[in-house]
Amino acid sequence: VANSAYKSNLKTALNVSDDTSVQSLIDGAFDSLAQNYGRKRKGQKFASVLQTFYTMTKPTRNLVVSQNAIVASNQNSTAPRFRSFGQVTLFAANAQAYYNNDSKRYEIQVQMIAESPGSIGNVPAGDLNTVTSGASGLSTINDVASNFGSDRQNNLDLSEDCLNALSSLDTGTSGGYERIAN
Repeated sequence: VANSAYKSNLKTALNVSDDTSVQSLIDGAFDSLAQNYGRKRKGQKFASVLQTFYTMTKPTRNLVVSQNAIVASNQNSTAPRFRSFGQVTLFAANAQAYYNNDSKRYEIQVQMIAESPGSIGNVPAGDLNTVTSGASGLSTINDVASNFGSDRQNNLDLSEDCLNALSSLDTGTSGGYERIAN
């Protein structure tokens, strides 16, 4: 609010004491307008990642990544912790089936979700490198970046969704094509 003359003037005109209240008022107005087009503001989403758990030596016992196992980053202080969806076992009796010849390690992969919602969960490949709990005897790394974490939809994106909802009624005309193309 402090960086916008429009918002500062609105704050003064309405005699509102704090910036948060002004922004809430503006957001509420956008939400109300969006409802006229059958749209709702999108909330935060959790990031996910296919996390690799591995050992460099041939396992002599079954190695388990338990449900709710937790991994974290020891190099990225802003990265949230990630929690596993289910349990996966690397069976020692069939260890060769888990051997990755490219990386020279025995590995399994587990789908994990960030504990905190939002784009903060979109972590670069290699950052999730510490087993916090639930995977004794295994090391871990995210070979690919985590993704799909998103923040609460801002007013500009919400208004664009509304415009697209309106233009979807007009897709067979040149005006409809122009609005969709932009």
